[in-house]
Amino acid sequence: MGYELVGTPKTEKVTQQLAVRFRDMEPVPHDRPLNPKRVEAYRKMLTAGLFRPVQWATVHCNETQATYRVNGKHTSNLFAEYEELPQVIHATIEHYHCDDLDDVARLYATFDSRTQVRTTNDINRAFAAIDDELSQVPTKIINLCVTAIAFVKHGNEYAKVAAAERAECLLEESGKRFVLWVYDVLGGHCGEKTRLLWRGPVVAAMHACYQKSRRDASEFWLAVRDGTGATPKTPDRVLHRFLLSKTVNYGGGATSKNASAIAAPREMYVKCLHAWNAWRRGATTDLKYHAQAKIPAAS
Repeated sequence: MGYELVGTPKTEKVTQQLAVRFRDMEPVPHDRPLNPKRVEAYRKMLTAGLFRPVQWATVHCNETQATYRVNGKHTSNLFAEYEELPQVIHATIEHYHCDDLDDVARLYATFDSRTQVRTTNDINRAFAAIDDELSQVPTKIINLCVTAIAFVKHGNEYAKVAAAERAECLLEESGKRFVLWVYDVLGGHCGEKTRLLWRGPVVAAMHACYQKSRRDASEFWLAVRDGTGATPKTPDRVLHRFLLSKTVNYGGGATSKNASAIAAPREMYVKCLHAWNAWRRGATTDLKYHAQAKIPAAS
């Protein structure tokens, strides 16, 4: 049967009583534990008046004859602390019906995934706005860095990690410093000089390099950006030419009609690491890429 919406979603003003009810509701089986760091991030957003209306949901399961909270764990826990919220917040509340726990899990997964760009963009911007320095960084750089950090940490599974969980890197000092470093390397805007670096796979490689050595990463990526290596055969110059000649085969990067000018995200990421590793060894490289080979680690 799957899951079925019962009635029409209703929008209510959030009160402490309503928040407590959702906070204390039985969670869906295997729900993740409450993340205190995310609650604190939301608290700062609330204080700054940055909250949009929230989406809460419940589901009744025939198999267990229980009603579970499907969505709204972190926000209801936060809002339940306030007799009066610092800003007026409304919750759109949905009620669902399922036959069994498998269907409950499927419904839960639809709330846990964050595939809409607009939602992810809003979450990243809100988390960045908490910090005075990060609030000055263009949203596109914030998005690139959050994706880069998540990719290096989770690999191809990064997209399955909830957007708010990915954005938590902005609350960590290491994540903040990386964003500010990228902002400095990219010059703050996508001009002709830095356009070759404004790709998700490239920034992910930048993060892998940055984790090894910020000093060397600065030297290497500025050389890649500017094409300033001592000879045309230095790895930074080789990578510079590759990035100038290629576009990425997804999203806005897929603009070339020339198939030979298109690179897969994985290919671009791996070739960036090949260039970095060779540069660190003082060697040369032709950036050979084999799709079936394991992704190399940054050295």
